[in-house]
Amino acid sequence: MTAIHAVLVKSAHKTLGENSVIKLAYWSNLLSALLLLPCILLNGEIRILWFSKGKDWSVFIVGSAVTGIFGFFLCMAGLLSIKVTSPITHMYSSVSTWSTFKFFNCSETMFEL
Repeated sequence: MTAIHAVLVKSAHKTLGENSVIKLAYWSNLLSALLLLPCILLNGEIRILWFSKGKDWSVFIVGSAVTGIFGFFLCMAGLLSIKVTSPITHMYSSVSTWSTFKFFNCSETMFEL
């Protein structure tokens, strides 16, 4: 699935032209947010926030803003990686990054025992 995504993104860069990284990151994050909305509604999170105190709303809004900003930058970095290099290089980079994070996550868990 990642390979198909990388190839489609590479072809979209050619179609969109200049500033395609920002445009693709914007549309990618907007569509992700729209797809996440039904999950939030089905999980009942709106009801929980609705009946909670005002403090929970502020934490929710600030947390959403911070993760949204950093998520946008990470999306731009990934899309720029595909634009500058080949999709295959991007896939190797993604796998090595994931493996490194997974190793440190597992080693952190082992030391807590």
